[in-house]
Amino acid sequence: METACYIQYAYVRICRIIEKSNISEEEIRKFNVSYQNVDEIELNLTKNL
Repeated sequence: METACYIQYAYVRICRIIEKSNISEEEIRKFNVSYQNVDEIELNLTKNL
C-alpha cells in the first residue's frame, strides 16, 4: 500500500492548522512530544519530514 500521499496530506493539514492557530514557531518548538509508542522507522521518517 502506498502511504506517501496520506503522510503528505497529514503534513499539509498540520501546517495549515498551525498557520491558522497564530502560534509562533518558537512556541510550537517548546511543545513536549512523546515518542514512546512509535517504532524506530516511523520516528526516523518523521524527523526527516
